[in-house]
Amino acid sequence: MIRALLLAAAGLVLAASVARDPFQLACERLAGTRAIAIVALDPATGRLRALVHPQLAQEAYPPGSVFKLVTALAAVEEGLAPAGRDFLCTGAYKVPGAKGPPLPCYKADGHGHVALEEALGLSCNATFYALGSRLGAPRLRATAERCGLVPAPGAWLKAPRDARALAQLGIGEGPAIGLTAERLAGFVAAIAVNGPVVTPAWEPGPLTGPPLAKPEVLARLRAGMRAAVVRGTAKPAAVPGLAVAGKTGTSTYLDGSNRTHGWFVGYAPAERPRLVVAVFAKEGTGFGTASALAGQVFRAWPR
Repeated sequence: MIRALLLAAAGLVLAASVARDPFQLACERLAGTRAIAIVALDPATGRLRALVHPQLAQEAYPPGSVFKLVTALAAVEEGLAPAGRDFLCTGAYKVPGAKGPPLPCYKADGHGHVALEEALGLSCNATFYALGSRLGAPRLRATAERCGLVPAPGAWLKAPRDARALAQLGIGEGPAIGLTAERLAGFVAAIAVNGPVVTPAWEPGPLTGPPLAKPEVLARLRAGMRAAVVRGTAKPAAVPGLAVAGKTGTSTYLDGSNRTHGWFVGYAPAERPRLVVAVFAKEGTGFGTASALAGQVFRAWPR
């Protein structure tokens, strides 16, 4: 009984200190009453620095192009994207053996020849359609599980119904996939510091488990994420005097409408990461809403 009372009291003290934390308050002001989740944490420990709209941060939604980090990780480990190899983006990808028109890249005239790091930075759909097709759903699911992304409450990664759906899985689109901002933050922490996947918590326990992948593999993902902020889709997250790295995602609603969700996952400083930020913006875009808000979060961070 006494122990329970002490634990409850400690919980109240922690909750009160979190509520008064200037960074937490700043993140709450940035999100306001909008349907936006913000998860900010220390990548070395998993300790939360800010958490806004926690229920939304634990709900699963199609991740869009942030899932390309999972596809890229699997592709490098499978030898499908060796250093120095270029992928050709002509503006569309013809799915082998599939009926219907080619799947479009958002850049109609194509990105031309791009290495994996450039494809991540530019978020080239054609490259990741091709990699998803070659990897297959079992390999993508196994990698996502290792990244701590599935299974999770409300999250899913179903078997694609056909070859076109498999290619779309490579870019994080379609009814086969749904991830949470909280889980994505823990995954990006592992990329940032060559460590294990972390579980975000205000008072995390000791880290367990091996590093997510070999350092040379994660270095390629980090290079792509830095390129995204310097010259790619995540440029709105850039902060003067702070090297930010990140990945955006814009996923479509599953109701056939043109509405979208926006994602950003990233960290700073790029050379010695000390803060991971994941932003989910319902009814937003990754290249606009989410990445711009992430930039404001990094600016508010008391570094």
